Amino acid sequence: MRFYKRIYLSHSIKNKHKIIWKLKHGMGMRDIYVISLSRGRDQLDCTHCCFLKQRILRKNLGPVVGLAKGREELELLLLQMFEDCLKATGTANIKEYLSGKVA
Repeated sequence: MRFYKRIYLSHSIKNKHKIIWKLKHGMGMRDIYVISLSRGRDQLDCTHCCFLKQRILRKNLGPVVGLAKGREELELLLLQMFEDCLKATGTANIKEYLSGKVA
């Protein structure tokens, strides 16, 4: 798994390093959603962390650009990401905007 240098976090996430470690090792967490760059035509993929317990899915996941706790915070975080992209580029092509900033 690769992660965005300045990963977007919802306001309820306190310890991002612990969550990232758990994601990399396939440990279960409750109400954690992962936002990643899509490997297909879509811009972003939003995945509940329970699906990432499977090694093959963790391996094929695009670069992680955001972590959210709960569905409501996921929606707010996506809105924040698109607003940042719109301010910086003037377009809503978030995949192109973030792809150059992934470590």
